[in-house]
Amino acid sequence: MIIFSLAIKAFRTNLKNGSHIVFVRDTMKVKITTVYDSQFFKWRSFGAFNGVSFHISINQEQIISDLGLIGWRLTRNMENLKIKPNEIDKVFLTHGHMDHVRGLIGLVNARTTSNKLPIFTHPDATIPRSSFIGNKKMWNAGFPIFEPEIEEKVQFNFNKESIQIAPKLFTTGEISLKERINVQNLSRHYKCKINDNWEYDSVVDDQSLVLQTSEGLVLITGCCHSGLLNTCNKAKELFNDDIHAVIGGVHMVFSKKQKVDQVINNIKRKLKNPILYLNHSTGTKAIRMIKKEFGNNIVRKCSVGTTIEFDC
Repeated sequence: MIIFSLAIKAFRTNLKNGSHIVFVRDTMKVKITTVYDSQFFKWRSFGAFNGVSFHISINQEQIISDLGLIGWRLTRNMENLKIKPNEIDKVFLTHGHMDHVRGLIGLVNARTTSNKLPIFTHPDATIPRSSFIGNKKMWNAGFPIFEPEIEEKVQFNFNKESIQIAPKLFTTGEISLKERINVQNLSRHYKCKINDNWEYDSVVDDQSLVLQTSEGLVLITGCCHSGLLNTCNKAKELFNDDIHAVIGGVHMVFSKKQKVDQVINNIKRKLKNPILYLNHSTGTKAIRMIKKEFGNNIVRKCSVGTTIEFDC
């Protein structure tokens, strides 16, 4: 009876995953590593191109959030970081833009296991998208066309609502247009095909991950097209806690100073100055402006190879 009581104290049921229940310790370490980014600094062995990807090690599970644009660059970076494709348990895609999803083919081709790879994303992530200059359609800006052998190796799990991906790790779910009351970060030249018509892409499929840590919520973004404050507000509403850190892109690469200043003011006034690990679509100019305002203690490095640890 004593042993059983201690076991109850040491473990609790935290995740129902299909037909089985996973037990986790009350506290655990979570590691988040930048695998792919639009920029790199001093490691020649790492490749960089447009896109972002994070590896999340949590409770003996390995999860990849977003996959970058070019598959061979993703898998080369994974190899250099000693991340094995066969050991990836799940993939989460924040949205369906090409620089977040095209690396999927490279990852799937690198896997030799017969197990299907679960992919969690919004149901609108796979809708046709294209880049336009004026009214001229330029190139496919969304999902690639999958060959049958790729489709057979993956299992898509579509959901608009917030769901649990792993212990302490959740999706925000869809952030509706009505909830986007503050500054959004959209792509000017992207359109999506709805009912055979090309319409401005409001990226309704945009989601982020939320990690519950001992110090507050950690937001793991792709581009945060819904807007940083809107996304943070959604996470705070879901989990009734403050934002401790933001990791990833906040799409301001083409933003003018006025818009960046708005985001800075929102961070100061409404978010209590969380730690910011910014990369990808945030853009170097915006990152410099934000770092000038908050300093190196708040705005920290998040290039390829960066690993961040949290107690959960």
